[in-house]
Amino acid sequence: MPRLVLASAGIAALGLAFAIGMQRGRHDASISPTGGARAELVRAALEDPDPLGKTIALAGALRGMSLEEVDDVVVVYEGSFGTASPDLLALTLLSEVWASLDPLGALARIEGWPAPFRPEARNSLLRAWARLEPRAALSIAEDVEEDLEGWAVHAVYNGWAESGDPEIWNFVMTLPAGMDRESASIPMMQSLIGQQGFDALFERVEALPSAAPDRFKLAAFRTAAALVAEHDPGRALAFAKRHTGGPYERGLLRRVAVRWVWSDPLAAMDALLNLEPSGQREWALEEAYRTWVRWDRPAAMAWMGASPPSDPRLRPLLDIHAKALANDDPDDPGTSIARAIAWCEAIEDAEKRREALLEVGVTFLNFDPPAARPWLDGHGIRAEVGSELRRRRRLMGRGGGVTPQPM
Repeated sequence: MPRLVLASAGIAALGLAFAIGMQRGRHDASISPTGGARAELVRAALEDPDPLGKTIALAGALRGMSLEEVDDVVVVYEGSFGTASPDLLALTLLSEVWASLDPLGALARIEGWPAPFRPEARNSLLRAWARLEPRAALSIAEDVEEDLEGWAVHAVYNGWAESGDPEIWNFVMTLPAGMDRESASIPMMQSLIGQQGFDALFERVEALPSAAPDRFKLAAFRTAAALVAEHDPGRALAFAKRHTGGPYERGLLRRVAVRWVWSDPLAAMDALLNLEPSGQREWALEEAYRTWVRWDRPAAMAWMGASPPSDPRLRPLLDIHAKALANDDPDDPGTSIARAIAWCEAIEDAEKRREALLEVGVTFLNFDPPAARPWLDGHGIRAEVGSELRRRRRLMGRGGGVTPQPM
């Protein structure tokens, strides 16, 4: 299977660390350390400069810790903040045990820690707690006042998903449409991929009830397709094609295309061009090419420029390419504008053609007003272009106190 979810991989690594620590404990002693002995083992582990040695030693030292021993161990951790500085995995190991003993007390204690250690510790604690008591952890996470970016709730969603509890699907289905639902859906689906694979995720979303509120099934189709496309775009494309013409096709191909173009733009664009023409294919092509232009403009422009504007498969992209061409070469804007105009003339869709002409016209008028005015008059857009250029100049701070040139 392709590379899987980092969240699941992190939990697997954590489980391995505990397993190694437990096995080591069996070799070193017949019982778990207790009292002051446990705290001293934790201290020695935190001071170990070898990351792997530290992890193994901490897992063994923390195994079997009781509530009565928590304070002594936490004091050791706190004493290391200015020296050994426990890393993320060390904090996570503590959180795994602490969450099962006193999660509320742990969160309150962490609030008094230095700022560099609080976020990771709270995140790990909530995540571990959610694997045990997701509803209780969520009720606390939702009340974190400083959680402006939703990190606390997201940590709970991750932990709940990692627990393998199928109830999370019913919970997420009740959330209103929006970013919170998407934030919960992603780790839920990532966890299923990690446990059962890509096809299992597709089967799961296909089995969702059509009557799910707020078009949840449509949203689930899109999220699932996007997640799989990041690892296996061909499989995601096949899923989208399977639902062509169905009630859940809208936006499905676009989600696949936008993710695919990040990893292999040439393959993505070739696959899209070879699909049967449709409104969904056109939308996917547009968004994929627009995304490509944003992150690798030279490659995207070269790919488009290698084909003639008359290629019927490229019609959905002509306006996007023309607009980009108009500002393609700041050292030779005249040539860029001339090439952009040529591509504009090939646009058959009247609305798209006018939008492209307006965009190119703004660049043309700003660069060479005397040459631009007759061309703008010929297309009947001089007034609109002039107004738009003045607006942009004001936004750029170029209009204050300066009498603009006649447009």
